[in-house]
Amino acid sequence: MMLICVLFRFRMKYHPEWYNKHRKETAAALQKRRDVFSKLLKLNSVTSLSLDVSRTDDVVNLLDAGIELYTLAYCTIEQSF
Repeated sequence: MMLICVLFRFRMKYHPEWYNKHRKETAAALQKRRDVFSKLLKLNSVTSLSLDVSRTDDVVNLLDAGIELYTLAYCTIEQSF
């Protein structure tokens, strides 16, 4: 873990173009995840769910819905094949 931090700081200092690209990609990915989660909240899929072993089918259905929302919102036909 320490090596990863050192490498990241090295790239930040000596390769600022990589750092800026990485930061933008990370922010975009986080925004996409937040958008999908917000859509699931609006559909009231998350509020009624508890993470419990006895509710595995519900958890899987929620994760499947999140993947479908993400795919519909952010992937083109070319990317899905």
